[in-house]
Order: sequence, then C-alpha cells, then structure tokens
Amino acid sequence: MDSIHSSGWERLEVESKGQVFGQHLAVDGALGAIYGHITDPEPPKALVLSFHGWLGSGKTFFSHMIARNLFDGGLRSPHVKAFLGPRHFLLDPILTQQNTVSPFSYILFASVHFNGVELG
Repeated sequence: MDSIHSSGWERLEVESKGQVFGQHLAVDGALGAIYGHITDPEPPKALVLSFHGWLGSGKTFFSHMIARNLFDGGLRSPHVKAFLGPRHFLLDPILTQQNTVSPFSYILFASVHFNGVELG
C-alpha cells in the first residue's frame, strides 16, 4: 500500500488511545483489524470498517482520525470511501412503513444500485 504514511500506524495508535474515550472495545477491535490488514503484504480484500452507535459517540471522529493518519490526503485519498448513514442511505419512507423490505436490505440495495458502489 504505497499511499499509507510510514509513521501513520504509530500516530494512529497513540492518537486514538489519547483522544477517543469510552470506546475501548471499538478502538481495540478497529486497530487490530487495521494492523492485520496493513501488515499483510498481499491482503486478499479491501478492509471495510463499519462503526455503529448513538449520535455523538465518536464514529465520524474516529473514522476521520484513521483516514488522516494512514492515508495521504486523508478522506480525499482514492483508497478511502466514507459513508454517513443519514446522508448516503436515506430510507424510502413508503417501503419501510409498509414493512415490505428490511432497512438493512434496502440500504445495501440502494448503496449498490443507486450510488454505483463497486463490490469486489
């Protein structure tokens, strides 16, 4: 991965431990997944991280921290794709009110179909 900052991993580890509070399970899990991915010389797939939680719990903050520390250009790197639920996955109120489709299925379908997200 030629676009990863050489000192990015160390910075991310220190910064996340010092600036993210009350989310040690999420931070430790994400850092473990990231470390495993960046130390693999030929990772078989892209790494996908998905953070879930209440408003204000630090999901976006931590995502920006990861991108800023690891990739040249941060969120503007061609290797980073960030989705924000309320912005990118608005649910069709008619479909969800009729309970004809689960919210997760609709979000996944809409992401792939309408946003041109490439899987694979």
